Amino acid sequence: MKWRRIAEHLRDALWPSLDAATPDESDAEARKRSQRLQAITERLNGLRERMALAGEEGEKLLSAAVASCERLLGAQEDRRAHIQARLTSILGLTSIASAVSFGLLASMFAKEFHASVSWLGVTTCVLSLYILVQLARALFAAIDGLSRANVLHLTASDSLPEEGEPRHTFAVRELDAMLRCEDDLGLQNDRRIENMAIAHRALKNFVVGVLLLVSALTVPAFAWRQRTDSMLVELPKFREGIVELRGAKGEPGPAGSSGPQGPPGSAGPPGPAGPPGPPGSPVAPLVGSAAPTRGEPRALPPKTRQVAQPKASQPP
Repeated sequence: MKWRRIAEHLRDALWPSLDAATPDESDAEARKRSQRLQAITERLNGLRERMALAGEEGEKLLSAAVASCERLLGAQEDRRAHIQARLTSILGLTSIASAVSFGLLASMFAKEFHASVSWLGVTTCVLSLYILVQLARALFAAIDGLSRANVLHLTASDSLPEEGEPRHTFAVRELDAMLRCEDDLGLQNDRRIENMAIAHRALKNFVVGVLLLVSALTVPAFAWRQRTDSMLVELPKFREGIVELRGAKGEPGPAGSSGPQGPPGSAGPPGPAGPPGPPGSPVAPLVGSAAPTRGEPRALPPKTRQVAQPKASQPP
């Protein structure tokens, strides 16, 4: 019994599913439902006989029974709507989580991410696959819970009396139809609740897988940082050890012979302009004119105009 429970826990951790019913359990469940429906039929037959004999008291009892069955059927309808709303929310949440997970994995592989042989690479791949499997299981369970099912419903013949049918006979027939619809709807709601439980367990496994994946990616980062800090602390000592191994620096060796002379270089750019020279000496004055004094303008000599002389005529 203990090993069976352990195996069930491992199965739910990997692929959540319902416990398979044995043939004896299935037969017992079928017999229980058959007995319940048979008891309902017997009570309705007894109510029909009582209504035929009773008067006003029977009418009140019949009205109360119809109202009670309507409440039962309405409660099952509300239960179905609540379960479907929760399954729809699970489906939407799982779809968003699946899109985000697929996008992250696609970006990782697009950047040429490859799992190495180290434990970190193997753990990352295994946890990523586990997360995708749990998301797929939650999606399947939500879709299965929202799938179409054949459910009994009240028809017009169940809600309208036949021609010449007595009041108590019609009421009992309507009660029988409502109780059968309530029983069938209860079975369908139970099936939807089982699928919702599977989806909840798969989402719980998904959260655990995400936490393990984050831990596997974060812890080595802190460990590498501490290792890097220790390496930075030990680096000066390592350099000192290398210097000690090299020993003291020796004397410089003799200078080598000079090499051959290289080709002449190209002409360089012109140099900067030199400073201005000293001022020149003053100009000597002309003969027969007085030297001008400092600050007095010097008069230029008048220009002489040469007059052209007539040419002498030659004798004939």
